Amino acid sequence: MTTENTPTPIVVPFIISRMPIGSAFKWFKNALLLLKAQMWIQFITVAWVLLTLILLMLALPDVPIFGIALAALVFPALSFGMADVNQKVRLQQPVNPLDVFSGLHPNHRTRLLAIGAFLAILLFASFTAMSQFDFSPLTRLSESMMNRTDTMETAELLQKLEQARLDPAFVRAAITVDLFVLLNLTLIALLAYAPLFVAWQNAQPIQAIGLSLLTVWRNILPLIVLIFLVLAVTIVVYIVLALIMLTVPLVAFWLAFPISFLFFAFLFALVFTSYHNIIVSSLEKSVKSSLNV
Repeated sequence: MTTENTPTPIVVPFIISRMPIGSAFKWFKNALLLLKAQMWIQFITVAWVLLTLILLMLALPDVPIFGIALAALVFPALSFGMADVNQKVRLQQPVNPLDVFSGLHPNHRTRLLAIGAFLAILLFASFTAMSQFDFSPLTRLSESMMNRTDTMETAELLQKLEQARLDPAFVRAAITVDLFVLLNLTLIALLAYAPLFVAWQNAQPIQAIGLSLLTVWRNILPLIVLIFLVLAVTIVVYIVLALIMLTVPLVAFWLAFPISFLFFAFLFALVFTSYHNIIVSSLEKSVKSSLNV
């Protein structure tokens, strides 16, 4: 795999490998190794990513949908920055948390922002469609809970949640939110490899988007297994935190933040490890194919 300053042109035709299902376990293990190798660097780096995205989303508080679009615009550049950090960790090169902004390098900044613009348009359309639905039951429950956070006891909280669960309007609103969240996460996931194709394979934005979609499609089975592995870990961590919350609430509260940061860093590491494995196999097949012509 090349560095950001020496991109290698794509071999045409670029053959995306179809990896075996068991590759999911390899990607998962390698992501854990990357996280373990430089946990503190990963923690600080993802903190920069989250802080940047939050600041952008809050840049236009009166029109939150534009803040989301602005965050989506720079997300591919930050996503590549996380991959660049993971690449340096893998190669045992000196790494700095500020390397996460390497996606803003002039060599590929414009193309990464173009992918971000495409993602921003998709999310803007999604949130615009979402605004057409009635979410007042969710809003009312949220406001009532926030106004009484200091005085509401656990029994009263559970009672309110149970009442809300029996309200058909609340259930419809909650299901709608879940569906839109799933849709938006799917859109982001489908474009996850596009920034890496741009920066490391010198692809144009449209070509990179197409390659990302093709990569996901040709490796959908190991990716589904990978998703289930991530969900399993998430459930286990959630149960552990819930048990700690029942015994030592303050400890659980302080553990939640670093665990959340490391979880996001782990997701970025998974994107890198899966891409690296697929692209190495793909380039080998492309070279063999060109030699056989």
